[in-house]
Amino acid sequence: RAAQGRPWLFAQIEHYLQYGQHLPAPDREEIANIVGHHLDELYAFYGEHIGVRMARKHISWYTKGFNGAAAFRQQVNRIDNIAEQRAMTSDFFARATTNLGAAA
Repeated sequence: RAAQGRPWLFAQIEHYLQYGQHLPAPDREEIANIVGHHLDELYAFYGEHIGVRMARKHISWYTKGFNGAAAFRQQVNRIDNIAEQRAMTSDFFARATTNLGAAA
């Protein structure tokens, strides 16, 4: 569960086990790229109707800890097409700031 919305967690654990050093979380831009790629994969696999709906929970996990995430989720969860959901999500991450540290 800890990796939901934080798939880089496994790389951080592996790095720590190998080197004994904490690997920093990705920055906002890198997270935006990860989210974008993940959404594209969901849309390609499930198609628009199911893909958009499946993406909602992943978007929720990825945005946890960012300022304004709750309001954003309320808006994005009403979207029912790929173009709008993708654009809204990209815009959110372009403006996002965290309140719990990098990508918490």
